[in-house]
Amino acid sequence: MSDNIEAEKTVTVPNAKTVVSFNLPSPVWATWVFRIVFLLTTAAGVWVAATGMIATQNKVEILLAMKVFDVLIWGIGRGLGVKKEDFADVT
Repeated sequence: MSDNIEAEKTVTVPNAKTVVSFNLPSPVWATWVFRIVFLLTTAAGVWVAATGMIATQNKVEILLAMKVFDVLIWGIGRGLGVKKEDFADVT
């Protein structure tokens, strides 16, 4: 047996987002959906924090829920929209 055997390298194109493809750009529509949701939840969060109509204990839970929603939408936006055709130019 020889220790100098080189492993055959193959280039595979992912069908969906993977750890390897997370550094590739997300689709434009997904980026804009996240931006819109982020801006709306931030504006709603400012209103919730400033209003006196909601109890303080409830404000914390509402703000946390909105930020969890932001992270969820961001994750979906980063994980969707990758097709083989999107990688046609990637070598």
